[in-house]
Amino acid sequence: MINNYSNIESLFSELDGVLEENIDVYMIGGGVLMKYKLRSETKDIDIIVSRNEEFEALVDAFLSLGFNKQTPESMVYGRMALSHILVRDDFRIDLFCKLVCGKFALSERMMERASLDVSLNKVRLLLCSLNDIFLFKSMTERDGDLIDCQNIATSHVLDWDAILDESVKQSVEDHCVWITWITSRMEELSERGVNIPILKKMMSLSDECLQKLENEFTKGSELR
Repeated sequence: MINNYSNIESLFSELDGVLEENIDVYMIGGGVLMKYKLRSETKDIDIIVSRNEEFEALVDAFLSLGFNKQTPESMVYGRMALSHILVRDDFRIDLFCKLVCGKFALSERMMERASLDVSLNKVRLLLCSLNDIFLFKSMTERDGDLIDCQNIATSHVLDWDAILDESVKQSVEDHCVWITWITSRMEELSERGVNIPILKKMMSLSDECLQKLENEFTKGSELR
């Protein structure tokens, strides 16, 4: 368990010392919430990069620093579809390449909204915006992430238009099911007293998705 944000900064200083190429690393989970004083500790550091080459370089760098790979626990992480888990002592790194939860992407819009936290010789650590962390955490089935969403929404002014826009743009074509998951979490938050200004619109989009999926299933059944 990490209970001091300076430990994360020290880790990236270590990482900078062994990297051979410049890499932008985006942090998306509990580490960012620690930075914003929304958490006092985190059991893992969720980071994502945008290119395969960066992903492989990071894995090699962490292994050279004494980290070991672990297999994700599918029953615990469900939709998360982790790329790698790397562990050393109290540090646990959940590392993703391009996608979180299988198909939910680190988009150009998200990268533009991220803020620079640490800039070293080889590595830059950027913090994804609370809008996007709220969205990422809306994709999971973990109770702790629902609590994080509640804390984010009740303690900070979120850009709900950006959250809606990102949800729509990421939930297109065959991926529209993501809208239903996000909406379900938002409904749970609303039941907890959290004001979700875009809830009605999200519910409408979710209904459209479910209708689309039902039509496709019916059509497929008829063809068989």
